[in-house]
Amino acid sequence: MLQHSLPHSIENIRDASKKKRERILKEYLEAPERTTEEGSSPPSVPSYLKADGLIESHLARTKLELALTYPTPAERAYTRTMAASYRFDLDTEKGTLSEVSIAALSGPLQVGADLHVAASFFSTMVAAADDYLDAEGAFDIYGQTLFYVTHAYRDMVDLALEAELKAGTLNEEELLEIRSRLALVLTTLTSSETTTGADEYLYRKSCGDSVVSVLFPASKADNYTRKICAEIGRKTGEAGQLIDDVLDYQYDLQNSKKNYIVMSDISVEDALDGAYERIEGASKCAARLDHSEPVSWVLGALTEVVELLRERHASGQECTPETVTLSRHVGALIDTALPANQFLAWF
Repeated sequence: MLQHSLPHSIENIRDASKKKRERILKEYLEAPERTTEEGSSPPSVPSYLKADGLIESHLARTKLELALTYPTPAERAYTRTMAASYRFDLDTEKGTLSEVSIAALSGPLQVGADLHVAASFFSTMVAAADDYLDAEGAFDIYGQTLFYVTHAYRDMVDLALEAELKAGTLNEEELLEIRSRLALVLTTLTSSETTTGADEYLYRKSCGDSVVSVLFPASKADNYTRKICAEIGRKTGEAGQLIDDVLDYQYDLQNSKKNYIVMSDISVEDALDGAYERIEGASKCAARLDHSEPVSWVLGALTEVVELLRERHASGQECTPETVTLSRHVGALIDTALPANQFLAWF
């Protein structure tokens, strides 16, 4: 399949984000443990890592953050040490679609800060947490280490936000409100583990409107624009989750995992129709925005993925993450050697 050329706006987002992401990752991995002039402090166990369970540890960390208590260099050093066997690769394109999606809406929302870089680390953290909770994917390689990896990526979310504060693109009040909204995203996502209703599960597992609302504290846009962007986030978030559930359908069915298709007793075709309808609805919303070209590109990428999955399913083949690598949009955006599931992320 011929590769799809990138619009300059998307190419610029990708390249600039990659450089900043690599810089933050390098800063995190090479940070010295020295905390005083007299010497080095040994790594110390963060209190939130003593919580009973992964979700509980992140909620405990959120509670501390909202009380303006953040990990110390020694605590970050402990997490980094515990996650040392994990491959934090400076050369990968992890989180690319997350960055592009958030940056695409940052235009209409008039957001000056590079919050899409923090979003990249956040989405990778969520992916690692899902693998840990479901004991699949990266868990097969890293096992319990993945628990610490989720907090390492959360450390990088903090570093990305702190970089914007130092650059003057955010102030302290805005940063605190962003953290509060990130807390809402986390609690919404984690609540999907216990919800029983299919529609409620679909929303909570994607929560795209809550994700978009994280941009609002740094936005200069009016309420009308914010409402449209939140609706785009909700629709594309649910579309992305439907795509993900199609890709995981056979595995989830065999292993009694949560999956919208199974929970709602619909077919794969119905799920793909639902994803397409939501993308179409998001496109209509995007048409009402200024500076929406990058948003339209992302929606086009999702549409192409849906069409590829439809073709594969119609031919009697199983829909797998590898199908995504056939997308011209994906081929233009990221290295095709990247695991296909890295492409999928909500706004």
